[in-house]
Amino acid sequence: MKLYPPIKRMSSTLLSIAVLVIAVATPVFADGVDRLFHFDNDWVLKINLKDFKLQKNDYSYEKSFRNVYGFNADGLIVSVFIEPAAAEGDSKVARQYYTDRLKQSPVLRTAEKSSEKGPAAMYEYFVAKFQDQEINQKHVNMYLVRDNLWIDIHISKVRYKEEDKALFDAIINSVSFAPKNAYDYFGAGSYMYQDKKYAEAARYYTAALDNEARKRTLEDEVWFALIDHLGISLVLSGDAAKAKEVFLFGIKKSPEYPLFYYNLACTFAEEGDAAGAAKYLKQAKAVAKKKKFKLPDIKKDNSFDKVRDTKEFRQVADQD
Repeated sequence: MKLYPPIKRMSSTLLSIAVLVIAVATPVFADGVDRLFHFDNDWVLKINLKDFKLQKNDYSYEKSFRNVYGFNADGLIVSVFIEPAAAEGDSKVARQYYTDRLKQSPVLRTAEKSSEKGPAAMYEYFVAKFQDQEINQKHVNMYLVRDNLWIDIHISKVRYKEEDKALFDAIINSVSFAPKNAYDYFGAGSYMYQDKKYAEAARYYTAALDNEARKRTLEDEVWFALIDHLGISLVLSGDAAKAKEVFLFGIKKSPEYPLFYYNLACTFAEEGDAAGAAKYLKQAKAVAKKKKFKLPDIKKDNSFDKVRDTKEFRQVADQD
């Protein structure tokens, strides 16, 4: 399964917490997407770009902004902008705003046409030439407004032929809104995680876990990453007690996954609790041996510095 952000197998000692995260993700510049989340709302934009090669997948949490851009083998180029509304009003107001900005471009537009499709305002036009070259480029913009956000979907194709209309229509007809699911919240949390915004990451991961509590939908490897990232985010944002609850919940649901025990041992060690660290490290090593799973290097893991020289911890750490 592909994830929104890149989550690589890594070892982190940020704030002395060592983490090993399973490699389940593809890079941001990925092939295909059909759900675009925005951060602080409960919906996603559905648009079928599964066969598109994405060249851009930008976001800004602070600026409340998303931008995706890509192309496919049919020669379609599609971009999607989600940004705060520049004015009050419906999609026709958004269309007027964006088309007014287009008037500042020196590019000559012909066959301009405005229309409406349900709640969407449409604007289409042709660009016959660009820098003295014949390109016959068809452009269609679809504007939507939701929760004080403007959505601008732009589709274009050079050397347009009448039969290409079906390609445009397929993209346009795929556009809708849907409630966020656990995977969407996981994606939002992971963007925050990679930006080291751990409190925000914990909030989105918690929403994903709440969704999973109602109905399990995530594949095992993604669910493991969810518990790992949520627990780690809680530790790094100062809530070790809650992190322990999360790791214990993970152990209850997936007792044969060794990293839950290991990260719980790290959490106890950070608090200087040698007994707790030794207890869960012993269990982590036992499960890892059974599953033939390689744990992080305990000797290099700064998480254990506070308890490393205690007798009870050394007894466990030194065992093969």
